Amino acid sequence: MNAGFGRRTFLRTSAGTGLAAAGAFWVAATPQEALAAEPGPGPDLHERALFDARMEWPTAPRDRQAAPFLGDGSLTAQVYVREDGKALRFSLGRAGRDWDAAATHLDLVPSGGAITGMRCELSLWNAELTGSLTTSAGSLTFSALVPRGRGALLVSVTAEGGERETSFTPAADTTGREGERVAHVERRDGTRTRVAALISSVPPKAEDRAASVLGADAGSVTDEHRAWWHAFYRRSHLSVPDRTLQRFHWAQLYTAASVLDPHEPPAHSAPTFLNRANHTETGGVATALGRGGWSPEHAVPTMAFPGTGSKSGPVENRLAAWGAPALWDAYRHTGDERILRELLHPLLRRAVDYYSGFLTTSGDGTLHLPVTHSPGYADVVDCTYDLSLLRWATTHLIDSTRHLGLTEPRLARWQEMASKLAPYEKDDAGVRVGAGVRLTRSHAGAWHLLWLHPLYEKSWSRKGDRELMRRSFEHWAQMREEWDGRSYAIGASLAAAVRKPEPAVEFLHRLLGGKPDAAVALLANTRHRQNASAGPAVAPGPPAPFAAAQAVLDLLVSGDPHTLSVFPAVPKEWRDASVSGLRAPGAYVVDAARADGRTAWIRVHSTQARTLTLEHGIKDNAEFHVEKGGRSRRADVKVSGDGVCAVRLAAGEVLTVSRRGGPKPGADEGHEVAANESGRRWGGSEPKV
Repeated sequence: MNAGFGRRTFLRTSAGTGLAAAGAFWVAATPQEALAAEPGPGPDLHERALFDARMEWPTAPRDRQAAPFLGDGSLTAQVYVREDGKALRFSLGRAGRDWDAAATHLDLVPSGGAITGMRCELSLWNAELTGSLTTSAGSLTFSALVPRGRGALLVSVTAEGGERETSFTPAADTTGREGERVAHVERRDGTRTRVAALISSVPPKAEDRAASVLGADAGSVTDEHRAWWHAFYRRSHLSVPDRTLQRFHWAQLYTAASVLDPHEPPAHSAPTFLNRANHTETGGVATALGRGGWSPEHAVPTMAFPGTGSKSGPVENRLAAWGAPALWDAYRHTGDERILRELLHPLLRRAVDYYSGFLTTSGDGTLHLPVTHSPGYADVVDCTYDLSLLRWATTHLIDSTRHLGLTEPRLARWQEMASKLAPYEKDDAGVRVGAGVRLTRSHAGAWHLLWLHPLYEKSWSRKGDRELMRRSFEHWAQMREEWDGRSYAIGASLAAAVRKPEPAVEFLHRLLGGKPDAAVALLANTRHRQNASAGPAVAPGPPAPFAAAQAVLDLLVSGDPHTLSVFPAVPKEWRDASVSGLRAPGAYVVDAARADGRTAWIRVHSTQARTLTLEHGIKDNAEFHVEKGGRSRRADVKVSGDGVCAVRLAAGEVLTVSRRGGPKPGADEGHEVAANESGRRWGGSEPKV
């Protein structure tokens, strides 16, 4: 088994687990009632997919970072055996970017002595953990959850055999952020103990809150909690034959909803894969809208003026640190003009005006950036990383000004900047790092390729862009000596963008199967750890698992400013695949199925009136229909070669493209794909490339 995931496996059958359906112990009065619960999935497609993605630890987890975790977006709890083996530890912390940096501990101490064995199972479907402990005297069964919206941990423990009473003890030597400590309330009923715990800097009030949570009807609390998670997962669906990647997708949705703090700025709380998976509400964008915006200064840890490079230490580009690309991604997937008007446009105006003051003009009128730092690589004039962000920001500032009908006195200056900003330096290897600087060594971050992905300045749908995109990617990807986990995630998205699906899948499997001592490695719970030797992060962006989750979706649905592509980078080995409810740029919602190695049908829901250019991949015998309000008509489409069409859609209309004589949306809609046996464990065989 793969070394990186050897302590965590996916269960395939319920036989021999010894664990009840997740959460049953919390509601059931006795272990016997809990063990009688049906452990298998129901008929729902989402429930089956999440049941398949459940996590099991067959031995006691002792690494806090790699342990199972629970959370509700405000409180997080990690569950593992204390270092001395004498207690099951619940580490409580605040959700957010550094959710496990400072934690307080509540220890479950068995009466019978040291813990001699443990196994546990995390149900992603119900967001609940169940497990059993053996001790020197007997055994304990437990269930734990962090009920959605209550900011508290609930644990139920039942003692058996020689175990009589258990106790929960806060660790006295730990405090969380701002002096927070654990406050908990216990209730005993024979051999069963129930506890509610939370963290606060005001213990008396916290104990009152904990008592209130504990005193609520357990069945209602659990039902509300599960209902939230089930509705969350049902927003979208995907099924692919590579079960490793499919399970990883669901695990990242669970992680995002558990540990992201929606009150943090979008740069920290809105990974782009949430937008594609139809979960923009989970990140910080929705909260920022509710507050009428936010001040971005506190999101920038270190700032230097252009012209100083890295002399003042690690710095971040303002646009990236303020989360402008994250806001843009949320806007283009949802079409919510409040994002554009209230959040993105003011931020773009502020950033573009700031950088415009540092531009210099050459003899031919070209505008240049003074020396800045290409993250993790070099100080350079006309740094491609900073130029691409500035060019992107200026272009979208102009477009949004026009779209919103705003009167901007500096519009002419922005237009001049957009037309005269220095082009990227290029050579036979593609785009360079900056003026006079070529990428000549392995580099973990492809920051000089930001224009390719995720900013989409160049587009595969425009044939004239393809050669530059391909050369630039291949030059970076051929030097992998310094790559870490995030490099493989970024590389997978870049490979998908240049239509190289086999390398994309290879990169993802290398990340998932990476060595645990790598610079950035995935852990048993699909989180990542960056070793101290790797140094600080060289540029803002999502952590490796979230970036990899985005790459999985890039294989299935992608969109640049010109074209929506369905199944753009699906490897040949994926003979069957299906998606539903995935969002795409242009505020489209996509359902699609692939069967026997070919696209069977695609359905695109348009939420706004606009012209859709769709790369559907059905190169002959394609049928086009538009539906709205239960009525269907043949679509008036303009068809071009290579399986591309263009059609004008009104808001609420649905375009269906299908193969004549082939399956249609309906009977097999949302079908599940047969499992690829090589992906039954994280350590399964990698696909051949």
